[in-house]
This record gives sequence, C-alpha cells and structure tokens, in this order.
Amino acid sequence: MFKKTRYLILQKTAMSGSWNESTDTVLKRVVLPMKVMLDYVNNGSTSDTLASTPTLVFTSSGRIKNSATNLVISSLTGLGGGMSCADVSSPINGKRVFFAILRSMINDNDGIYYRIEIAESGEYVVCSATSSAGVPNFSLNTEGHGYIEL
Repeated sequence: MFKKTRYLILQKTAMSGSWNESTDTVLKRVVLPMKVMLDYVNNGSTSDTLASTPTLVFTSSGRIKNSATNLVISSLTGLGGGMSCADVSSPINGKRVFFAILRSMINDNDGIYYRIEIAESGEYVVCSATSSAGVPNFSLNTEGHGYIEL
C-alpha cells in the first residue's frame, strides 16, 4: 500500500474486502525521508489521509495484479497524468507493469521529480526532471535504464 510519505507491506487477514492497514497484518512500514514524497503509483495518486490509496497485489509467482479486477497486469500505457518520459526513447514502452513518481522538494515550490518505470522482465527506466512552481518536465533528462533482479 502506497501513501504520500510512506509505504506498507501488508498480509491479508481475510479473503475478501479491500486492503486496510488497520485490519490487515502490517509486515513492514517504511517512512520516506523528510521532503520526499511518492506522488503516483500505477496512475493512482497517493494520500496520507484517504483510505483509498494505490495498492499493488502480487501473485504467488511475483506478477502484479490489478487490485480492483484481480487480473494480472500485462502492460501499462498512458500513465502519469502528463508526467511521462514522453520525449525519451523508453525501451519498455508498452511493456511496463509498474511506474511511480517520486518528488524530492528543495523548498515549497521547487524540487526534483523521478519517474521510475519497470517492465515484467525487470527492465527499468528512470527519468528525472527539475520543477519550477511544482511543474516537472521529464522530456529531456533520462537517468538510465537497465535490468533489476526480481
């Protein structure tokens, strides 16, 4: 479960119902450093106050499922509300199953945004963008891409 300033790894205590940090078993709770925020996960915006937050559900083989439909996610496209690596030649376009946008604020208005995209194969792309008045532009800065162990 992803919140604006933290994320949790939960174990379901009942076979039905939505994920809930109050009723499900919390296996791990991680608080992000001060001035670092998680803004989006798989096109769901995060909040520390709302009960409905982005949740990733994994199959027993480690694949990501849609928490609403319970179907395995084969690809994600058109994500991030315009905050995409649009002009960057991403090798995982059409294959991504996870993406997140992290924000590290320098002051109340300016910061650095990071967009992380991961494909089911473990291939990833990270784009970064500076912002002015809270508006990032990911079109020019690609930090790198490669593979991670899943």
